[in-house]
Amino acid sequence: MFDIEQTDALWVDRGGEGTTTYLLLHGGGANGDVWIGLRDIIKEKEAGQWIIPDILGHGRSPWSNSYSIGEFASSLAPIVRNSKRLIIVGHSMGGTIGLALASGWYGFEVAGVMTIGTIANWTEKMMEKNQEYMDKPTRIFQIREEAREHYMMVAGLTGLVKPNSSILDYGIAAMEDGYGLAADINILQSSGIPIGNISGSAQCPIRLTCGSNDPMVSVDELSRYDPDAVEIPDTAHNSHVENPDTIWQIIDDFKRNLGDHGI
Repeated sequence: MFDIEQTDALWVDRGGEGTTTYLLLHGGGANGDVWIGLRDIIKEKEAGQWIIPDILGHGRSPWSNSYSIGEFASSLAPIVRNSKRLIIVGHSMGGTIGLALASGWYGFEVAGVMTIGTIANWTEKMMEKNQEYMDKPTRIFQIREEAREHYMMVAGLTGLVKPNSSILDYGIAAMEDGYGLAADINILQSSGIPIGNISGSAQCPIRLTCGSNDPMVSVDELSRYDPDAVEIPDTAHNSHVENPDTIWQIIDDFKRNLGDHGI
């Protein structure tokens, strides 16, 4: 069963049944549809419930006047507060948000957090590049297909999905003068938190992972904070899109090792 919510807060896709809930958090600039492959695996295996939001400032969710990891986490907390055995899987920025949600600051327990491609060490060059993006005028396209292609490039999905894939549908939005990215470029205000600054606050087991070809983070960097960090073979930054089957195997192994935590 699928239950799509649209509120004044966030757009959320819920479904499934069972005693485990998977909160799937996309990365910066994307939206919940990047999890379609993994969601379908959870559904097919009857592995539990899923909650897939468009994070504040992304996709079908509203924009805000400011963005930070704390603000993202605070907007998500009411959605998952009463969830059964909650396992959070977050890609890139979503992984940082997941670790924040597991801190205990939000009044509920998290069974485990798994991150995919979350940056371990933000460099000055990375931060300067993000500031350059925020300083540029918003790009508007007169042709919808051109806007889709631009989103595909920005989200790192070029070559991973077909140009007509439904995954791209809500990466863009109609603007007054044409089509542009659905995500607010100012979400980049939230970047810059090293994973080591927040992973230690998680009050649950964590599993840090990245693709073997990810240009933004390596398993050696992640191993400083998780001795059992996993390198996902033959994938880059969007491993969850490239190979959802392998991602599910890692999640399932992680879940088995959690024991009774979070029950």
